[in-house]
Amino acid sequence: MSRALNAALLGGAAILAGCLLGVLWHGRRIEPARPVTALPAPPKAPPGPAANRSLDRGESVYVATGHVRRGDTEDEIRALLLRIGKRDAANDWWTSLVRRDERTRLVPGFWIDRTEVTNRRYGEFLDATGRPPPAIILPGGRVLSDWRDGRIVPGREDHPVVGVSWHEADAFASFDGGRLPTEIEWERAARGDDGRAFPWGDEWDERRSLNRAWHLDDTLPAGEFPEGASPFLCLDMAGNAWEWTASDFVLYPGNGRATGGEAGKAVRGGGFMSVLAVQRSSVRIGVPPTLRTHGIGFRTARDERALSARERRARSAPGRE
Repeated sequence: MSRALNAALLGGAAILAGCLLGVLWHGRRIEPARPVTALPAPPKAPPGPAANRSLDRGESVYVATGHVRRGDTEDEIRALLLRIGKRDAANDWWTSLVRRDERTRLVPGFWIDRTEVTNRRYGEFLDATGRPPPAIILPGGRVLSDWRDGRIVPGREDHPVVGVSWHEADAFASFDGGRLPTEIEWERAARGDDGRAFPWGDEWDERRSLNRAWHLDDTLPAGEFPEGASPFLCLDMAGNAWEWTASDFVLYPGNGRATGGEAGKAVRGGGFMSVLAVQRSSVRIGVPPTLRTHGIGFRTARDERALSARERRARSAPGRE
């Protein structure tokens, strides 16, 4: 394994540990989350489709064919490091993770979930397949789960499903008629045509996502921040839960060499315990595909011409011609 990859792994592990250790420290998930009313009020959503449409958490949105230049420039990385108090602008692990891939890549059009997959949607998969509900076993046998006695804990139905491994997320996506998005598709959906820093634009605004500044130790229901919508109306692409992608974590060309899968699978988006800097749409880390944690969920994607499971059911319903 190369020195650059080792550095990237250590840095990625540090980010993820910061995201997760706060959760385990508080030991939540045994009782329902504290009321959202305890939050300071976020700003009103800007006018537009994301603010004016009722939220369907099973809805897919179309991402048009377009070009992506992945990562950040050296100047963007330097400015970001200074903003978060990293005076050493040559911070090796961060730079190796997000330094821009100078090659522009064409991404064909595709569909992607507007929000992260919720417990409600995942429960349909469990009912159909007989799989056990997600659960995280802590030292001493303590169990963290949104399910009790085979049912979702009341009030947790619309939270993103977490505590699932990459393999379990991939199995759900296949069941639902789709797949996990690739890294480059995820970045295309988050950044749009202008390569913005965050899904909502380049503005540094902690009120537009669920991040550490809110001082919560839990997720919120999917889609609670319409003012943080991406150009394609995707929600929670910054914050709430990290998201599995289909891609192996490999450093971009020029940032070192890594064997496919050696660093695990790439996750994106940052979580509720992440500082806003980690929720930039360029940030990526690699984690083992067997990992189950409260910090990682997922959304699904499908090819442009593919039908979702919901559409297949609608077309096969009795009386449908």
